[in-house]
Amino acid sequence: MNFKKDDQIVIKSGLYLDLTQELLVNNNFPISLSRIEFRLLRCLALNMGSIVPNQVLIEGAWGKKFNCIKQSITRTYSSNTKTF
Repeated sequence: MNFKKDDQIVIKSGLYLDLTQELLVNNNFPISLSRIEFRLLRCLALNMGSIVPNQVLIEGAWGKKFNCIKQSITRTYSSNTKTF
């Protein structure tokens, strides 16, 4: 159950993202998020039910200018998997 109004994205009954205040609201209780947390959650909510590629998440949270973040994440993931 995901639908977007002008100022909110409803995730499920009683749980939505307030796009104006950049808050997560659960049963009328506002939950503060950092700017990056909010942007990541917004990106995931807009793509609910779909696999979201890491590039979409990175651009959703940090913007297209931060391509270096993708490279860093890829290097970190690669080095972590080599230790197994």
